[in-house]
Amino acid sequence: MFAVAETAAVLRVVLAERQPVMRAALQILLSTVDDLTVVASVDDVGDLVRTVASHQPDVVILDVGSCVTIAEVLRSVPGVAVLVFTASEDTASLCSALRTGARGYLLRTTEPAAILQAIQGVATGSVILGPSVAAKLSELLSTTPPPD
Repeated sequence: MFAVAETAAVLRVVLAERQPVMRAALQILLSTVDDLTVVASVDDVGDLVRTVASHQPDVVILDVGSCVTIAEVLRSVPGVAVLVFTASEDTASLCSALRTGARGYLLRTTEPAAILQAIQGVATGSVILGPSVAAKLSELLSTTPPPD
């Protein structure tokens, strides 16, 4: 069984995932952690803001579907940590998610233990990027001229 380290209380998580198999897999993974609970799960980002406002989670895990949704979630529950969990490796999606306030960005190829660590990390205020995502962002920053 996994344990999320150094948390005083149970972390409350809302899952937003369109694909039933992926949603179920995440729920099973998260159920292995004693100090983490999935308080709600939605398959439509249209329901997400209302669900987040109702359940007041510590972390929201969602696909990169809409950066507008990330901003709306953060407006409805200031301080909630948004962790993007997606198959999308494109730079535009990554940058949009981070600009709108996501604290984490992981690809679906991420190992289960790293997903659990990322949830704990974003919940405590860290910015968590998967290795290939961090490399892509580093490459982008090294080739983009600094702002004036």
